[in-house]
Amino acid sequence: MSHAQSNQNFDKFYQQTVKLVDEEKFKNAFDQALNLENIGNQNNNNLQISKANYLLAFIFKKQENYLQTIKYATKAKEFAVLENDLEYTILSSELLSWAYVYIGFFDEANSLLIDIDSMINQYSGKEKHFLTFKKLYREASLLRRKNEKPKAILQVYFKALKEINQYNFSNIHHKNENYLSLYNNIGRNYKDINTDSSFVYFEKATKFKDSSDERGNADLDTNIAAYFVDKNENKKAIELLNKSIPTLIKSDHKFLTAESYKILADAYKNDGNLEKGLEYNTLYLTYKDSLNLKRNQSVNEAVEYVKKIKHVEKIEESNPPYAYIIAGLIAIISLIAIIVLKKNKSN
Repeated sequence: MSHAQSNQNFDKFYQQTVKLVDEEKFKNAFDQALNLENIGNQNNNNLQISKANYLLAFIFKKQENYLQTIKYATKAKEFAVLENDLEYTILSSELLSWAYVYIGFFDEANSLLIDIDSMINQYSGKEKHFLTFKKLYREASLLRRKNEKPKAILQVYFKALKEINQYNFSNIHHKNENYLSLYNNIGRNYKDINTDSSFVYFEKATKFKDSSDERGNADLDTNIAAYFVDKNENKKAIELLNKSIPTLIKSDHKFLTAESYKILADAYKNDGNLEKGLEYNTLYLTYKDSLNLKRNQSVNEAVEYVKKIKHVEKIEESNPPYAYIIAGLIAIISLIAIIVLKKNKSN
């Protein structure tokens, strides 16, 4: 197989794997991404290795596995840097910042976002607006996790909206997923300022519902249902959640399922059906306990891994590398030998 054919095969398999990730067929996507990494290794192609590891990190990000996201995104970034490829250096850094935000390493996440901003200023490719949008979206997530005021977070989201409006998506599903997520999050943050404004943005998000994004659709439905409960329109909330919860259970989205059960319990309770309210509150607590156990384990594993990396880096910074020590010893021995030789000659 020629070098050109090998690269064409890689690009073809890469796009197929992206599609599998979009369809949330994570097992198949993972196997194919590993094959992509093997092709990159066979080709001795740093960029291909970076792209394969970025996909692996993205798959684990979708599954909220913080440890594996960090491992693969770090590798993706290292190989992108070796190839001086700004696009995949930025993309892998964005995934790293996501993981750092959710495991509570806010300073590290912020440092990465500053680096991304600097790289975007140097980047002139067609993805520039999208990369800027992603960076701002992650910055808003960081502010939310730090419990900043909703108005400060909304300012960043509106900057992100300006950037995404300038990006020409080639994939309609990709476009729908990102617009839905952005409008949904704007609506969620408006909730503490003006509930009616929040619903305006939830309605905007609804226009981007996509059959391939079950998680995004269900997240939006949960937020709209919460709005209905706040407005005491409980029957609307019940009807909406009874449609979306079966999809969540089938898709194994435990966090959204738990949130949906909580809102459904509140809707039934407010509507006077205390028996149903108690039933769904019990389901909420069951899912929440299961989710907390899984999420805490995932977070703890990632935290320990990052702490170990940082500890090793500190040791390396405080101790000169062995190569320098050996070189220094050789230099000292050589100097002593020269002095001894000169002394012997003079004698």
